[in-house]
Amino acid sequence: MSDAYVLVNTGRVVTGRDTRKRAAVLARFRPYGSLLLILFAPSCLDYRESQATHLMPGRDVRITLTPEARTTLASQVGTQVKSVTGRLRSVDSTGVTLAMSRTVLIDGTEAEWNGEVVSVPNSAMAVVEQRKFASGKTIALVALITGLSAAVAVSIGLTTSSNSSGTPGSMTK
Repeated sequence: MSDAYVLVNTGRVVTGRDTRKRAAVLARFRPYGSLLLILFAPSCLDYRESQATHLMPGRDVRITLTPEARTTLASQVGTQVKSVTGRLRSVDSTGVTLAMSRTVLIDGTEAEWNGEVVSVPNSAMAVVEQRKFASGKTIALVALITGLSAAVAVSIGLTTSSNSSGTPGSMTK
């Protein structure tokens, strides 16, 4: 027997040249794994209802305003604003201060903000939600990416092994 690097793949003798070809094809897809993670990572977070006393500065929050607050905060956030979203700057016994990133109007339209600071008193908050890690979504996402990666790897492996020039029982150096 020669000293060639030999692997058995689907019952036939395959040379090391085929595995190098397969590795080269898989290497072309390596950057796309990072891209998928970057694209889907935000879906691992969602807003969950929280008490105003449990909020932590630096986190993203969404506050749904009471009907009365829509008129009292109109000079700061605009008229007909249903909710404000932004990064929490501080929390105290009277309310919260946040750097706004978005407002949602009653009709569902959204407006982007550039970090303008607004103070929202406790009496103006109907619902307070904090952005948190969503374990169920993350598990589903990891399973999906793993399955797709495995399917691509198997299909590339089958494609490169079926295109090899070796015949059953032959060995090449």
